[in-house]
Amino acid sequence: MNNRKHRNRVGRHCHRLIPSTLVWAVLSAMTVAVVCAQENGPPSRKGPTIRMKDGFAAGVFGEDGSLKARIAGESAEIIPDTRQSSVNQFQLEILKPGSTNEPEIIITADQAVYSETTRIAESEGLIEMRSGDGQFAMKGRGFQWDVDRGLITVAEHLETRLEPSDGGTADDPSRGEPAAEDAGRGFVGNWKEIGALTITSSTVQYNTQTALASYADNVRAHDGEKLEVTSEKMDLQLRPGGESLDQIIISGNVDVKLRQDGRDYNIKSGRAVYQLGEGGREVLVFTQSGPTWVTPEAGGHGRVLSFFLPEKRIVVDGDAGASLRIPERFREEFRESTGQDSIFTDRLEVSCQSYNYQGRDLVLSDVSRIRSGETVLHTKDLQVQLDEDMKVTAMETGPDFTMNGILRGKPFDLAGSVLRVRDLDTDSPTATVTGEGRWSWGQQSGGARTLSLEVSSMAIECRDEAYINVITGDLVERVDG
Repeated sequence: MNNRKHRNRVGRHCHRLIPSTLVWAVLSAMTVAVVCAQENGPPSRKGPTIRMKDGFAAGVFGEDGSLKARIAGESAEIIPDTRQSSVNQFQLEILKPGSTNEPEIIITADQAVYSETTRIAESEGLIEMRSGDGQFAMKGRGFQWDVDRGLITVAEHLETRLEPSDGGTADDPSRGEPAAEDAGRGFVGNWKEIGALTITSSTVQYNTQTALASYADNVRAHDGEKLEVTSEKMDLQLRPGGESLDQIIISGNVDVKLRQDGRDYNIKSGRAVYQLGEGGREVLVFTQSGPTWVTPEAGGHGRVLSFFLPEKRIVVDGDAGASLRIPERFREEFRESTGQDSIFTDRLEVSCQSYNYQGRDLVLSDVSRIRSGETVLHTKDLQVQLDEDMKVTAMETGPDFTMNGILRGKPFDLAGSVLRVRDLDTDSPTATVTGEGRWSWGQQSGGARTLSLEVSSMAIECRDEAYINVITGDLVERVDG
């Protein structure tokens, strides 16, 4: 028997056992070459390999002849009177580019049916999918695989498990700051306070060509302790090679609850993106629908809100605002000293273009107005110090500030170059005005190069070129000294 006749017999034998299999429909854009062999027989590229003892296996090759994917199963058979093939214990390994052994994505199912007519594989059973490094793993029930489009749609998504990677950490002394090529290697590269994430949703679709997993309807992601995210949709973009996430895109009624250092943050927006920023720093960027952030004692809003991790820094840009709590102790001391409510309410409301909050420091830029009850403060810039509960303990204005309000039923005004307020959380808070300070209360007014205020009683001490305006009849006379 010559080799040509032997090869033809092998090809016909394989075709008769499995005339139509899932192998032929893996990737329509590729040239599919499957190796068919029997014991003691030479290989042929005319049909799928059938290993009677081990089930069947097939390779998917690209146009350049390189191996792109591997398919395996215990058995495969045609469904009578149809152009459909059934594969039991189906497994697909999509290989990393340039590799002949390392899988990028692994997909398994108990059973899958493939239609030659529609070029769609589907099953009502369980599906498991994971990345080659095990960082990304998904489970679901009922799926459809559109071969031509490279889409896997899971009808009932059970859960996705997202494990942190141990690579690319900036705070590892042996590595230092991550190099540009390392950026994105770890899900939480620099931020180690959040553990593995569990994601649930009604449906999920995975694109094998773009490595994009899209979750829709009733999406929830959490680590069971410090982080919870709910939204209408969430996209996980894996990097080429399946080594890590490139970014997470969250959209539709985004609600993030985050606990750090014993403090609870609640951030809401229309859209949020988790990604690695400059220097490999992780950041959550919130946009659309006027992003807001809230803690039990403070809050704010703006057009764009960025939460930098792990340094716990909030940056807000565009039509920004912040609501800060004033210590109750200050208001009580003011009430005891003056017999009236404080010139401030329990809140300080700030309108500005942008601000930066980290730790106990809050820096606000291009301020348009600061209001607390009937008291209004105008200044270009404002620096605020907060206590551990995010209550205001001190603040300092930029140049050329004005403040006006009502004190004991009379209009009260204060102006100057810089206003510094200190110790609002103590029994004796103070304020200092420097640079041509001016004050007025009802019909009384005066000024000096330096004004000192005992804030609780609003007693003013004028120093350095001090003066007071004395009203005599219809005349106002300035008296120096």
